[in-house]
Amino acid sequence: MTDGVASEGGLAGAPSAAVKEQCGAEIRSLCLRPWRLMPSSIASCVAEHRENLSPVCQSFWDTAHACQLEMQTICGGLFPLTIRRCLSTSQAQFSPLCQQVLDLH
Repeated sequence: MTDGVASEGGLAGAPSAAVKEQCGAEIRSLCLRPWRLMPSSIASCVAEHRENLSPVCQSFWDTAHACQLEMQTICGGLFPLTIRRCLSTSQAQFSPLCQQVLDLH
């Protein structure tokens, strides 16, 4: 395993900082546009263009998206102005993996 990615292509636990940085850059270059600032818009874009991401970032996205869905359930939505507060006050409700992915530990 290297950079937090299992040899079969899936994530082995939380992604490393290097994988987060690499995949964040790939996703931003593909999907970050002024009209796509909401997490749901970015998620839709990645779903449409998933094949354009590297295999490592496809695995990263699967994990990140699962944590995004968890965040939506726990926080009652993905509103940029309230999400930080929710993450800090509700961190114990997140799965251990998502706590790592979202840097809540």
